[in-house]
Amino acid sequence: LFPPPGPRESTLAGLTLVTVPRYWARAFPDADFAYVPWGEDGPNREGKPMRFRQLVVSRRARQVLLDARLLAPRALLAVRSVAVPEAGVEVLDDRHGPVPPMYTADELAALRLQEQRLFGTQDT
Repeated sequence: LFPPPGPRESTLAGLTLVTVPRYWARAFPDADFAYVPWGEDGPNREGKPMRFRQLVVSRRARQVLLDARLLAPRALLAVRSVAVPEAGVEVLDDRHGPVPPMYTADELAALRLQEQRLFGTQDT
């Protein structure tokens, strides 16, 4: 009924369901910032790897960013943290390992070199 868009069609074609992101609380790292998957990784038309991640911030970090006026509340999307899954519901976060890094070691090294050339920064 709702075929995926063809190569030259808009991604708005067909039906897209968007739900409130839910994550198993045990899957969150003990950190203020973490990546979570936001779509399937894969190559683009030129073969370049495309990775889809969103940055998750803890409530504490969120408040610090808002208080410092570095972000506006509208820039943030609430997610649901599920502490105890409902009976009979498979925990998909438990089925898979950690989210792969956003960049490979080689890609990150190339980005750091580019950053140094553009901004004169030193890697710390």
